[in-house]
Amino acid sequence: MTDMPVEIGTDHCRVVPPGNDNSLEQQMEFCRHAFVYEEVAARLPGNGRILEVGCGAGYGTRRIADKVAWVIGTDFSFQAVAYARQSFPAGDFCQASGTSLPFSDGEFDAVISFQVIEHVVDAAGFIRELHRVLKPGGKLYMTTPNRLLRLLPFQKPWNPYHVKEYSGRELRQLVRGLFPEFDLQGVMARPDLMRLEKRRVSQNPLVKLAVMVSGRFGKRFERDESTLAVDAAPVSLNDFYLTGDVDRSLDLFVMATRENL
Repeated sequence: MTDMPVEIGTDHCRVVPPGNDNSLEQQMEFCRHAFVYEEVAARLPGNGRILEVGCGAGYGTRRIADKVAWVIGTDFSFQAVAYARQSFPAGDFCQASGTSLPFSDGEFDAVISFQVIEHVVDAAGFIRELHRVLKPGGKLYMTTPNRLLRLLPFQKPWNPYHVKEYSGRELRQLVRGLFPEFDLQGVMARPDLMRLEKRRVSQNPLVKLAVMVSGRFGKRFERDESTLAVDAAPVSLNDFYLTGDVDRSLDLFVMATRENL
C-alpha cells in the first residue's frame, strides 16, 4: 500500500492492513474490521450493486470487490478518498456525505457502513439516506462500537471523532423506524482480546474513578478482568464471532432489509 500522510480524515480512515512490526492492538483493530467484511461478503448477491458509505482507506471495498458485480466506496473525507484511489486504483470511490448521497432512489442491492454512524451528527437523516438508495428488499449492514463496553451512563464519547456512541437499545430504536425487518447481533473476540479492548477503553479517568468509588462504598460490580494476561498469539479473523449477547459485545452489528413496495 502506498504511503500517505497519517492525517487522512476521521479515525476509521486510518485502519489499514498491519505490517509485521505492528502491535497486538493494531492487529486486533484491523481484524475487528475485516471480520465483518468477510461476514457480509458471504451474504452479498454476486450480481449485485453494492454501496459502501464511509469507506475510509478503502481496504474493505477492496475485500468485497472481487465477490460482487460492482461496488463503490464513498467517504466524507477528501483525504480518505484520495488514499483509497491511490492504494486501490481499480476501485470506484467518490467523496460524499452520508446524509446526501449522489445516487438515485433504489439504486443498490446492499449498503454497508461500518464504524461510521458514531461520527454522524444527523444519525436519523443518515439512516433515511441509506434507506433511500436501497432497492425494495435491499440489505443494510452496519456496525458501530458498543457504548456499554466503553462509556459510563450519560457519559459523552471520549474519542474526539465520535459524536455519539450507541447501546443496542438505542440503535434498535434508531433503525427500526425505517427497517421493520431488522436483526441486531454483537461482534465478540476471543477472551484475552476482549480484555485487551476493555483495558484500552478503561484508560478514561472517569471509568477508573467509578471503579475506585464502587470499591470504597462496597458496591458489587462485575469482576474486573482487564488486568489479566493477554495472549501474545497473533490475531486472525477466526478470533472473532457474532453473538446474541449484544450488551457485552465489542461492536454492534445491524442486518436490516428495506421493505418491499
